[in-house]
Amino acid sequence: MRTSIAALALIRRERDGQSLYLAQWHPRWQEVGVEVWLDAFDLPGGRNVKERIKEGMRSSTECLILLSPASRESDWVKHEAGLADGYGKPTVLVLLHVSDDDVPDPLRDLKFLSINEFPGYVRHLAAFARKK
Repeated sequence: MRTSIAALALIRRERDGQSLYLAQWHPRWQEVGVEVWLDAFDLPGGRNVKERIKEGMRSSTECLILLSPASRESDWVKHEAGLADGYGKPTVLVLLHVSDDDVPDPLRDLKFLSINEFPGYVRHLAAFARKK
């Protein structure tokens, strides 16, 4: 099984640029052998959003949620983190313009990284992908 992640940026909340940020990393993930299911690319119009997110989550080996000021207030973030937990997927929160104190209570038990640590996370995924 190839290493793959479900990268969830909540395209419904693009005003703070979070989907754009993950989209910029998309080619880098592909270069290092990590397949990415990214809601900005993989949720075509007219499809059932919940079902597509479930499919993306089931087919992934890990879940990444970009937590920003907009997404931290979203019920979708909690729903997606719950799906990842239900499917037994390791989940990492990447904090974009929010502090550790801004992480909602239901997500506090997840590993989280500052956006400044994100390149290291990509290197971790690349090393994991090479071992597969």
